Amino acid sequence: METSRGSASRRDSTGSPHRNALDGLRALAIVGVMFVHAGVPGFKSGWVGVDLFFVLSGFLITTLLAMESSATGAIAYAPFMARRALRLMPAYLLYATFITVLIWYWPGSVRSENGGWNAAGLTAALWGYAINFVPQGGVWNGQDLTIHLWSLAVEQQYYLVWPVVFLALHGRPKALRAVAVILAVAVTASFVAAPDGLYKNAMLFTRGFSLVVASALALWVFHRPRLVSHARFNQFVDAIGGALLVGLAVFPYKPGWSENLTRSVFIPLLVPVFAFWIARLWSVQGASALRRFLQRPALVYVGKISYGIYLYHEAIRVAVWYLMKPIMSGWPASLGFVVRLAVYLLASFALAALSYEFFEKRFLRMAGRFRPIRGAPRSPTPR
Repeated sequence: METSRGSASRRDSTGSPHRNALDGLRALAIVGVMFVHAGVPGFKSGWVGVDLFFVLSGFLITTLLAMESSATGAIAYAPFMARRALRLMPAYLLYATFITVLIWYWPGSVRSENGGWNAAGLTAALWGYAINFVPQGGVWNGQDLTIHLWSLAVEQQYYLVWPVVFLALHGRPKALRAVAVILAVAVTASFVAAPDGLYKNAMLFTRGFSLVVASALALWVFHRPRLVSHARFNQFVDAIGGALLVGLAVFPYKPGWSENLTRSVFIPLLVPVFAFWIARLWSVQGASALRRFLQRPALVYVGKISYGIYLYHEAIRVAVWYLMKPIMSGWPASLGFVVRLAVYLLASFALAALSYEFFEKRFLRMAGRFRPIRGAPRSPTPR
């Protein structure tokens, strides 16, 4: 049985409340993404890990902003942006530098044009967090190394827009909640209605609905915490979520079910479930089986370094397949794949751990200087 308070919370290097179980969720999300990129059988829908990352970001950022507003009566926008920049940009810009060198100086680099885009535009989009607008393929022959960065662009665009909305309306919580719900409905409808392609799958105003839905739910849970305490409703959500996950594992393999149809049907239904599960993990403490599983030290650490894993894993996957596949040409296909997969996973985890321990942590300590000064947050009450 879970209770409303517990001892599993701690404070991370930026002073924000944190739950180990959420790092465990990040670990599951990143493994799903890695498996789908590697072509692991049975993980055709592993891309849903990106939507789980979006839901985590939207829920947590909105909750922290609500806590700051409740505790101080204000939102310190500049320190918030400084914390986000110091958390996300150093490792991203390190990877962007690596990609830029490859685009312009790698001997095998082939630069072309596609839909008016060229290598200079690709480079500018890479550095300006606009790579989600770049056509996939046809601009640079190494675009596999950047194909996953669209989600980081969407998230950065969300960080530029949503805190401004929050800042404008945080003193009027009813209006803020109403606007959040309207935005969530509008962006979800935009995603469902959009035709398959770049604008459906890689834009803030379509695929970013996961961030907006989570933000709206975070506001409602913050002011009405009892939303996550109804046992029967929790059981209903769990049953629906379990059925959707089973369906997501099955339907992509059925004749006539395209990946676009799978995304259009399952993601809008799963995102609110993800958001509700995260709200429970954040707000409700206790010794549930799921929480115990997600708090396993190995999962927690993988979740902690998941940002670096996401950044670097595609470069490692391409390198491992390029270097190892030819020398395994005489091996049984399944054995060669398993060995390459193991090297890919281990190398991705190792590089991300080195990046986190010896590079990213320095900037995380700097981000701590910009944390808001909080008193005890006022108890959320219906308003």
